[in-house]
Amino acid sequence: MKTINLLIPCFNDQNGLEFTLSRLDETCDINVFIVDDGSESQITTPAILTECVKRIDILRLSKNLGLITALNFGIDEIQKRFGENVVIARIDCGDAPHKNCFSARIHFFEDPKVLISGCSVKFVDLKNPRQFFNWNVKRDFFPLRTNFIHSGIIYKPLAHRYKHDHIFCEDVFLFHQLSRSGKARNVEDTLLTVFQNDGGISTRSRRDQLKSFRRSIIREVMIDRPFLSILKITYITLVLLFNLSKDQEIKIKGMLR
Repeated sequence: MKTINLLIPCFNDQNGLEFTLSRLDETCDINVFIVDDGSESQITTPAILTECVKRIDILRLSKNLGLITALNFGIDEIQKRFGENVVIARIDCGDAPHKNCFSARIHFFEDPKVLISGCSVKFVDLKNPRQFFNWNVKRDFFPLRTNFIHSGIIYKPLAHRYKHDHIFCEDVFLFHQLSRSGKARNVEDTLLTVFQNDGGISTRSRRDQLKSFRRSIIREVMIDRPFLSILKITYITLVLLFNLSKDQEIKIKGMLR
C-alpha cells in the first residue's frame, strides 16, 4: 500500500487542524507533517484520528515566520527523511478533503515525469453555506487562471521552493515551475471543499495579491507564454481599475470557464 506524506501549515488554528484531520478518508496510509508556525498556544496532536492516519509529526518554528517559510521548512524536513524525490500532498487547516482526495491521484506519480496533480474544488461561503462555486480544473496550465488550488495539491517539489518575492501568490509560481519542469496530471472530480472567510489572505490583502500576481507574471511567465500572459495582465489590471469585488470577479471567472 502506498503512503502519502501530507504537509499542513498551521498558525493559531487547532480547531481547523482537527476538523481537517477528522475528514481524512483515504485508502492509502497517511503520514501527517504539521508545521506549527510559532502559534501562541502550541499546536498539539488530536486525541482522535481517522484510521488512515498512521503517524503525525509536529515540526515547530520558534516564532511566526509566515506561510512561505513554514511550507519550505516542511518540504525540507520531509525530503531529509525520504529523499528529494518524495511526493508531498498539501492541505490547509479548516478545509475538508473528500473521500480519497489524495489516494485517487497518487498513482500518477508512478510516472517519474509527473511533478504535480490538482483536482476540482468546491468553495463554500461561510456566511451563507448555500452559496458556493466549483473551481473546475482542466488539463492544461496557465490560461486565464491557474488550474491548481494550493490546498489539495500533490507535488514532487524536487529542488523547487516557494519564493518570497512572489508573496500572496507563491503557490501559483511554484506550480508553474513544476509544470514547466515536468508533467501535470489533473482529475476533474471535485475532491476538496474549501470554506472561505473574510479573514483569509485572499480577502484581507486582495489588491496587494493581484498586484504581486501581475508583477510575477511579467517576471516569470511572459517569456514562455506571452499571449496568455498579456491576457492575464490585462484582466488583473481591469479588476484593479474597476475595483471589482471578489464576488464580482468570481462571477466573471464563472463566465470565462
